[in-house]
Amino acid sequence: MPRTVRNWRSGKGHDTLRATLTSKGQLTVPIEIRRLYDLKQGDELAFRVAEDAIEVTPVRRRAASSFLGALPATRRYPGETAMQRAVIAAKVRHYRKKLRLDTPTR
Repeated sequence: MPRTVRNWRSGKGHDTLRATLTSKGQLTVPIEIRRLYDLKQGDELAFRVAEDAIEVTPVRRRAASSFLGALPATRRYPGETAMQRAVIAAKVRHYRKKLRLDTPTR
C-alpha cells in the first residue's frame, strides 16, 4: 500500500518526489522517502520495470537471530556433540534406506 509523503515545509501530501541521476548513474533518495521507509546507509533497493515506470522497493532482510524463540522448544538442546552425532546417524539411516541396505533379510 503506497504511503503518502508529506512535504515538510507545506505539510501537504503528494505522491511524487524528484531526484536527479548523476553522471555515474547514482541517485540520491530524497530525505522524506528515507525517513518514511527508515532507509539507512547500506540498505538495498530493488528496481522493477513496470510498463512505462520504474518501481523502487526497499529490500527488507531480517537477521537470523530475530527468529530465535519464534517456535516453542519441544525439548532441551542436547549440545553440539549430541547434535552432530544425531545428524550423522540420520545420514547413515537415509543412505542405507536409499541404497536398500536396511531391508530385512529372510
